[in-house]
Amino acid sequence: MKCQRENNDLVVSFDERMDSALCAKAAKEVEAALADAKLQVGNQLKVKFDVSAVTYGSSSFLRICLSTAKSVGTTSFSIVGANETLRKVFGIAGFDKILTIV
Repeated sequence: MKCQRENNDLVVSFDERMDSALCAKAAKEVEAALADAKLQVGNQLKVKFDVSAVTYGSSSFLRICLSTAKSVGTTSFSIVGANETLRKVFGIAGFDKILTIV
């Protein structure tokens, strides 16, 4: 997982498998990066989760997505690069109705 700031955007790129074990560590890293970015950018922060390399997303990964979206607001959060399988998972969870998935 890699977090990087690009102007007012925080881009978080995830690795292949986002299983429960990896998500515990990832959640802490995302929270820390989010808190730091909010201090620097404030309310203009936009968060993008790049999931183009993700081949598996557990319910823990969905929780990270949802908690981050709640933290910055659903209009300031997007998921990019989702493959067909992840799109189905997001759809089953109803995330496609409340989040921007590109």
